[in-house]
Amino acid sequence: MLPTTPPSDLDGESRAVWRIALAELQLVGSWTPATAPLLALYVRALQTARLARDRIARRFEERGEAAAYFALGSTGQVVAHVDLGVARAAEADAAAYAAALLLSPAARRRAAVAQAGDAFDDDLDLAISGFGR
Repeated sequence: MLPTTPPSDLDGESRAVWRIALAELQLVGSWTPATAPLLALYVRALQTARLARDRIARRFEERGEAAAYFALGSTGQVVAHVDLGVARAAEADAAAYAAALLLSPAARRRAAVAQAGDAFDDDLDLAISGFGR
């Protein structure tokens, strides 16, 4: 039996993305035992990016733009805040995992996979929209 439940370390928003992506993978017929770990990596990357972006937004609201995006380096110089790098790296990882999973219509076209699952694309976009804040 294939694992269809989200990993226990995912938060509620990420569990929703897992379920939507899983439905998409099942619909296009690409859900296999080897897909589960890749889906977990994809959703964890999205979660990591969302949480980093949330921390940036919280600092922006509480302390302003400078605190949101910048920090002091080891010698007192101004550097980009680590959360920016975390968010960007996680978003890049998520994009690569999404392409490998064939979650976007463009990735499916490149792989010549039937477009039957594209009805889910709007739902998937809605679920993910909060991850790039």
